Amino acid sequence: MEEDNFIKYDLYKSQLSKYTIPQLKKILLSKQLPTTGKKDDLILRIKDNLTGDDLKELSLPLKYILTEKGQKELSENAYVPYMHQTSKKTIENNPFGKDFTVWSMNKELAKTGLDWQILVKNYEDQQHNK
Repeated sequence: MEEDNFIKYDLYKSQLSKYTIPQLKKILLSKQLPTTGKKDDLILRIKDNLTGDDLKELSLPLKYILTEKGQKELSENAYVPYMHQTSKKTIENNPFGKDFTVWSMNKELAKTGLDWQILVKNYEDQQHNK
């Protein structure tokens, strides 16, 4: 995904909120800084006392963000995460006789040109009417 420019690894300081409290405390301990306080306090202390190079030296797990291209792709294909988060909607051989998977949705969207939300509602209505 990074090669196709859908995601990119972001600078360490802008990604600190994605780290866990134990990870943040480990960063602070590495520089003999206090580890008390709430998560926001820990993040602020890191930002105030460590440089990006300091953080890079710690070999922290890299975090990624969507690029503009990735955000566009996600908005155009919003049914994919929707269906992955709703396992009851992503089923094969469902009660109304059609596979209802991301792949079958992809084919139906290409064939019908319908908005994905309309297509999902049609499938759900068919399921409830059986």
